[in-house]
Amino acid sequence: MLKKLQKRQIYLLAGAGLCAFLAGAMVSAPQAGTVLSQWLNLGQSKPEGLSEADKVKSVVFSLLSESVPERLTKLQEIAEKGSSPDRERARYLLASDYLETSQGKKALGLLVGLEKDYPVLAPYILLKQAQSHDILGEDRKASDLRQKVVKEYSKEAAVVKAIYAIAQPKLYNQAIAQFPSHPLTWEIIRKSLKDNSNQPNLQLILAKYAADEPGIVGVLDQLVKQTQLKAGDWELIGSVYWDNNQFTKAKDAYIQAPKTATSLYRIARGLQLNKQQDQAITVYKQLLQKFPTATETGIALLRLSDISKGKESITYLDEIIS
Repeated sequence: MLKKLQKRQIYLLAGAGLCAFLAGAMVSAPQAGTVLSQWLNLGQSKPEGLSEADKVKSVVFSLLSESVPERLTKLQEIAEKGSSPDRERARYLLASDYLETSQGKKALGLLVGLEKDYPVLAPYILLKQAQSHDILGEDRKASDLRQKVVKEYSKEAAVVKAIYAIAQPKLYNQAIAQFPSHPLTWEIIRKSLKDNSNQPNLQLILAKYAADEPGIVGVLDQLVKQTQLKAGDWELIGSVYWDNNQFTKAKDAYIQAPKTATSLYRIARGLQLNKQQDQAITVYKQLLQKFPTATETGIALLRLSDISKGKESITYLDEIIS
């Protein structure tokens, strides 16, 4: 069973492709930009990214838009005869292309020693070496390389990929603590929650960092059963419910959250959508009284004009105009 799980994880790590990796498929959004600029900026001291002129000079950069078959010969030539840093870039990209087609031996020939020539992406190179060994059936070598990443690059986002592939629960807390916004950390958390759903700290991490992910509403539905949640937790829960169009559930969460213009508006709107008009009017009026200059107050006046009757409705419209 463990072997089967590890193989599935390996395919997940390998299947995204280099371009997806550079775009952030295996790193969190803030880290993706850093990795990409580092990848393109190997020999420079500034990490901001390549200038347009530098992009023109980098032949490998121009090849990223080509298909794997189209760029194969060009990358081979640059990897063999090119000058640094494009030579190292070509080796990395070519090895990644080989791995996409399970050519582990060819990939490994390009990757061995590249971590020394290409230190800015050393942990990712080691992970690709491990992937090559997996393809070749050399599980122990692959495991040793991933353990090396965990040991020597613990502050790099690449460590999450290593921990995920190693699949040892004792390492999971490291990924969760250091890289809660990493998509593979979310996978680790989901697996842990399947084993034990009574872990509100992990559910809150998903609520904070994976609010747009499929299944997040189910996570919140379990989370709200907890009795030790703080007001700030309820505010987060309400926000995520709201963003996922669960307005009644959002209203219930916001009732237990700090009273802000946003929370009051969303409570009132949730009541209104739930056909509880009188209660909605009461909360809208609280919003007007407590936060008269807030953005939400103007919207609340519009809502009040819609659900109020007669002269009172006109009064609210007059307030908007004035």
